[in-house]
Amino acid sequence: SYADPVGHTYIAQTGTDGNSPCYNPKLPCANLVFTMGNTLPGGTLTCVGPTGLWTPSITKSIMIDCEGSNSSTNSFTIAIGATDTVTVRGLMIETAQGAAGGTRISFTGSGTLILEKLHLRNGPVGISFTPNGAGKLIVRDSIISSTGNGAQGGGIVVAPQTGGSAQVTLERVTVASNAFGIAFDGSNSTGGINATITDSVIASNTQDGIVATTTAGHAPIGVLVTNTK
Repeated sequence: SYADPVGHTYIAQTGTDGNSPCYNPKLPCANLVFTMGNTLPGGTLTCVGPTGLWTPSITKSIMIDCEGSNSSTNSFTIAIGATDTVTVRGLMIETAQGAAGGTRISFTGSGTLILEKLHLRNGPVGISFTPNGAGKLIVRDSIISSTGNGAQGGGIVVAPQTGGSAQVTLERVTVASNAFGIAFDGSNSTGGINATITDSVIASNTQDGIVATTTAGHAPIGVLVTNTK
């Protein structure tokens, strides 16, 4: 028998949404938004082939695993609660160079966001992490490139909002050819930002590679950078 519909769903561009509830890997669904709707909180959505371009909004715990599938999408909007975890793995997330479009990954709310083996390209911001509660961002083995324009936007922007705080871990991440590389902004919260950047490459960004700014009475910022160039 196949994985139960509560725990695991499958998607491929060659699938069909008539295969609902999408839990047979040999009969995958086709639409990422539709398939996520059939994946209950805490479940896993697996790409078993290339997928089409979608702009999903995630509001629950889920793992989206597209490693090895040659899949792409336009962007993700993530708004989750304090006990939720979203993991996204193995996707190209982009628009065409110069095309109109928003932030590639936009996070609000609280909880944990884990991004692994992604390539984020083009658009005003690669990752916008703006929690309004306790938020944790983990990025591993990923590339963020060609985001921002002139002195605006960039690869990763961490800016907690009122009531928010951010714990950030970046491991083996390349942030290159953006406007700003990584920007920490504590001016909208008092909750604090703590970040560790390890074994990474921050290169060829037209503005600062790593910048941290805050204002009096607002979030303190601590950034530890090791083995990074």
